Amino acid sequence: MVFILLYIATLVPYRTAFVDEESSGLMKAFELTVDVMFVLDIFLTFLTPYERRDSSYEYKLKNIAINYLSGGFAIDAVASFPT
Repeated sequence: MVFILLYIATLVPYRTAFVDEESSGLMKAFELTVDVMFVLDIFLTFLTPYERRDSSYEYKLKNIAINYLSGGFAIDAVASFPT
């Protein structure tokens, strides 16, 4: 996931600013894979237990979803839009 974040943070802005030509077929496939991985990350985060302040873990899906929606979901949702 770190590799994908580095790609998004560096090459996408560079390509958007300085490269006029359309991406090749292989590059389009890679970018689609990256977008799908971000969406899968959102779904997995809805299922992943989180650590509470008392060092115990929350396993109830409803509480996990509420925690994620009130935390990083908005950022993840915007980041998962196709480039």
